[in-house]
Amino acid sequence: MPNALTKVKKAIKLAKEKGFEIHTETTITKLNQNNIPQIIELAKKLGVDYFFIRSIVVAGCAEKNLMITKEEYKKALETVYKAKYPLGKMKITSQDPLFHLVDKKLMQKLENKYGDIYSGKYVGGCSAGLNSLNIKSDGSVKLCSFLTQDLGNIRFKKLKEIWKNKNKICKDIISRNIQGKCKICKDKLICGGCRARANILTNNILGEDPYCWKKIN
Repeated sequence: MPNALTKVKKAIKLAKEKGFEIHTETTITKLNQNNIPQIIELAKKLGVDYFFIRSIVVAGCAEKNLMITKEEYKKALETVYKAKYPLGKMKITSQDPLFHLVDKKLMQKLENKYGDIYSGKYVGGCSAGLNSLNIKSDGSVKLCSFLTQDLGNIRFKKLKEIWKNKNKICKDIISRNIQGKCKICKDKLICGGCRARANILTNNILGEDPYCWKKIN
């Protein structure tokens, strides 16, 4: 989009003037992976309240040649972690389930709040169908904005009915009945891997997250 950054700056300024809380989400690509500190500083100057960051997912207009490697992504998330602490006025984080692999302070905070986070009482990580759904402009309901699988359409059925009659794949995702190394990983319930990345890059929505760098014995 021509002059996209200028338009974003203007929109943030107008929203701040009206008292809105500003959330931004930066997508890491081959083009900007080395500029994360500068992007974070720009967000601070613009008065952003919450700064989120995650990898590009090849969906919609996103092109595969913009993808970074999982090693590069690990480095990017480590950069975000260093910028997150000490906590400042602008909250910095990533909604990517893999962020827990670098943010050990967050893990400690969760343990302090919930106790044994591996007990099965706490489920987190990939939010697809867990604590969020995506409803497209045509009324179609999906587990997340990057997944193409339809659950139904709110123009023809109530959302409650769509959710009640969700298919087995959806139930498997929510219950973390997933495959590959994700299946045997102790972090399965608090992470679950990104289902969109698994679906797009391996053609298996229940497969392991191909960006995960954690070694499983």
